[in-house]
Amino acid sequence: MYLNESHREKVGDYKGILQELQSAGAIAIVTEKRVAKVSLTEKGKQILGEGLKTPDFSFDGNQVGSKVVNAVLNWYRQSDANVPTAPVREKEEAKEEAIASYEAFEKVALSVYDRLN
Repeated sequence: MYLNESHREKVGDYKGILQELQSAGAIAIVTEKRVAKVSLTEKGKQILGEGLKTPDFSFDGNQVGSKVVNAVLNWYRQSDANVPTAPVREKEEAKEEAIASYEAFEKVALSVYDRLN
């Protein structure tokens, strides 16, 4: 399967890059019905935001019009609408007051419902 007919890029050409991104925690890959679905994680969004801000990153090619994309990148770098770059926290252990069962959840949910009504 070719990704870009004019350059004859193959899906396999990107396997190593995808594995590297997955190992870094930047993407998650889930296979459903023999189709791999790739999604950007919070850590990936942070990395992407930091990468887009660097002036070394530019778009080469003629599929979209690199001048347009590079102009958007410059605007993005100067705007306040950047992806947050706060440090990503590791998964925390559940606190003692966490609800451990459906029965406990139901009890708490009904209690909150009663208080709100």
